[in-house]
Amino acid sequence: MSAVRGARLYVDPRLAQAGRPAAIADQPVARWLGSWTANARAEADALVAAAIEQGALAQLVLYNIPGRDSGGYSAGGAGSSESYRAWVDELAAGIGKRQAIVVLEPDALAQLQTLSSAGQAQRLADLTYAVGALDACTHALIYIDAGHSRWQPAREMADRLRRAGAAKARGFALNVSNFQTTEAETAFGDELAELLGGKRYIIDTSRNGQGPPREQKGEWWINPAGCGLGAPPTTNPPQGRYADAYLWIKTPGESDGDANGAPPAGEWFQAYADMLIASAA
Repeated sequence: MSAVRGARLYVDPRLAQAGRPAAIADQPVARWLGSWTANARAEADALVAAAIEQGALAQLVLYNIPGRDSGGYSAGGAGSSESYRAWVDELAAGIGKRQAIVVLEPDALAQLQTLSSAGQAQRLADLTYAVGALDACTHALIYIDAGHSRWQPAREMADRLRRAGAAKARGFALNVSNFQTTEAETAFGDELAELLGGKRYIIDTSRNGQGPPREQKGEWWINPAGCGLGAPPTTNPPQGRYADAYLWIKTPGESDGDANGAPPAGEWFQAYADMLIASAA
């Protein structure tokens, strides 16, 4: 039996405490940890402990890879591989020998081709290190981000995942912070899982209730209009032979970037939250 299927997911009280709409705050939403996290070890420890007290699984997103987002709207990350690996070690120590869902580095593999040959080798080495450290020090369920169905072909992504240490991970994550339909991601996920010998996957359904926007010109993935909340998080997904869960990995209502009058990436965007709620599936 899957270690994830049927498990309860942790509802983080931070969203309600911040006054976010109940349609979002009442759902289990992942917490993102990165360079802004003052004490990664302490925060991971407290989050996992709070989830266990609820009898639930915490959901953490590690988002601190050097050269993050290839200089895009979410640019940043650790200043070096050494500092990144030390940060991962702290997080792993915070989780400890306990279970949690960990999504590892959104976009890092899907954007691999934007780096130089040396940069690609370093990124793969950093991801492999992170997977190994989490596997050795925790009981975390590790899912390496694999982009989405309209980004890299399945065979290419399978190769990248293998080179990033997927053998020691539970599987991969799809559609993080994106809008592709659950049906499209399930088909892609099952294909990718087969190429990886039956690895499991999770799908971010936080904003895919209406699928991707019809008009996809320019940077269409930055706070696009016409999108809505997707299927609520569940560890009993009705589709996908290898699917473990539908999760809300992206926090609905947080901006993708400061384009078209929106606030910077990661900041609360109330008008966008209102639209997502009004257009929910």
